[in-house]
Amino acid sequence: MAQASTTPLAGAWDLVSFEVRTADGQVERPFGAHPTGLGIYTPRGLVSAQLMAERAPAEADPSEAGSEAGPEAGAASLPPFIAYAGRYLLDPDSRTVEHHVECSFDPAWVGLVLRRGYELDGDLLTLRPPARAQGQPVLTWRRREPLDVQGVR
Repeated sequence: MAQASTTPLAGAWDLVSFEVRTADGQVERPFGAHPTGLGIYTPRGLVSAQLMAERAPAEADPSEAGSEAGPEAGAASLPPFIAYAGRYLLDPDSRTVEHHVECSFDPAWVGLVLRRGYELDGDLLTLRPPARAQGQPVLTWRRREPLDVQGVR
């Protein structure tokens, strides 16, 4: 995979939706209808991603947030919060991006390479991890407007 010197993914992205589309046409939302997330791609090949499930007021104990099944596991095994950072490699020809995990909420993810297909449509980025038995995960992100930090102290 080749890293482009100016990547179209560079910037900050807000998570719009996290869906799993099943073979029978159903759409599951493992993080609820209104998940929260922030993804950051730097022009120099660094990635950071944080995703948080929509929480009910009386949600389960947050100490149960670990995931032993790994990032490509079924929706039922996902924790309510996922965070990782590392380097990424972009391949515009195959429309794929690899996230090379260097630190993570779950130490078992460190060293993993998370490969995703990607599509850009204006300010929308769609990432598709590999399909699983449960269906095709689809994460949609919207480019975040830059913050005018001049004068902010």
